[in-house]
Amino acid sequence: MPGLDQIPTQQPPPGITPNLKDPVSVAPAVRITMGVLLGLMLVNVAARFYTRAFIIRSIGPDDYFCIVAAASVISFCGLSLSVLGPGLGPHQWDVPLSAMTTSFMNESTALCLIYAVCAIFIKTSLLVLYRRIFQPFRKTTIVIWCSIGFIFITYTALIVTSAVFCASRKGIDSDLTLAEFYALQSMDKCNKPMVDLSIAQGIISLATDLFVFFFPIPLIWRLNLPTARKFSVSAVFLAGLIAIGCCAASNYTRLRQRETGDDYSWSTALNLLLAVVELNIGIICACLPVGFLSFKRAAMSGWDFIRSLSSSSRSPEPSEHSSEAKVPREALGRPRAELPRIPRAIMTGLRSFIGAGSVTDSKASKASTQVTVNSIPHDYHQFIRNG
Repeated sequence: MPGLDQIPTQQPPPGITPNLKDPVSVAPAVRITMGVLLGLMLVNVAARFYTRAFIIRSIGPDDYFCIVAAASVISFCGLSLSVLGPGLGPHQWDVPLSAMTTSFMNESTALCLIYAVCAIFIKTSLLVLYRRIFQPFRKTTIVIWCSIGFIFITYTALIVTSAVFCASRKGIDSDLTLAEFYALQSMDKCNKPMVDLSIAQGIISLATDLFVFFFPIPLIWRLNLPTARKFSVSAVFLAGLIAIGCCAASNYTRLRQRETGDDYSWSTALNLLLAVVELNIGIICACLPVGFLSFKRAAMSGWDFIRSLSSSSRSPEPSEHSSEAKVPREALGRPRAELPRIPRAIMTGLRSFIGAGSVTDSKASKASTQVTVNSIPHDYHQFIRNG
């Protein structure tokens, strides 16, 4: 009898020979995507916290939710790396039976649970950010709190239900004979419910993604801003369309896998790839409205440095026989004393700017005048006003 590493977990389609040694796999694409997006996500999180801590000097609850969300996504990606391999990534008929271990099955279940945790904190971070921006509008605040409650309740229910159905799964390494393992899999109470739960989770994720990413758009278009500025501000939040597209594609693969019931490993790895994109893009979208100032300052500093190098390379040194007054060489490197500048105006926070007389609703305008927040540098608002 061949060893477990020589037995495929599923019979291949007609005309296809199982490749258990070096199969085609989605796993490399998942790893590369994960590395690129994790790096971009961490850069944006760092820019957000640098802006809030050192430029605006105002860290809020949305920032704490964001850091928890980032930690959750890092955990999700780390667990994904441990699951990817012989058991997840190749076509199911290229997966050896020896890969169906107890740890693999439990880690696969844990991935679904951690995904739900990531979704909770990412979407809550965005909604709390919206509350911070649009706080003067009472109805908006009520909608935001109700949405946060709905997200917590639904995802928590999915987590608990999945944990109940899929606890204590046994793999091929649990002192089971081959016949006992097959019998256990056929009676596994997790397989069918887990597929249905993943579809339910996908539908809820898509619905909440659509709400969270499109929610601020009508509020932005009520502001008294130039049309071009409204488009640019809306584009920051509509970058979440990438996450929405990934969630929709993931739902399609789940529904198709439920109908066919075949090629679980390949389909699940594709869903994992889409989940990695969705979660990381979600955090990036939560950070862009805040961290843009750090990126803008870094870009301006880099441009000024390049211009200074260019101008210094073009300016000739004064000749010894020049009729101009000679300046000591050591004084050339000293910075020129600048003329006193008129102090720039200091505005209140971003939410005050958006609420202060930006809409035609008189009640909203009245409420916005009562908002008091820490003063924020004027250039924090240039992204919305002047680009």
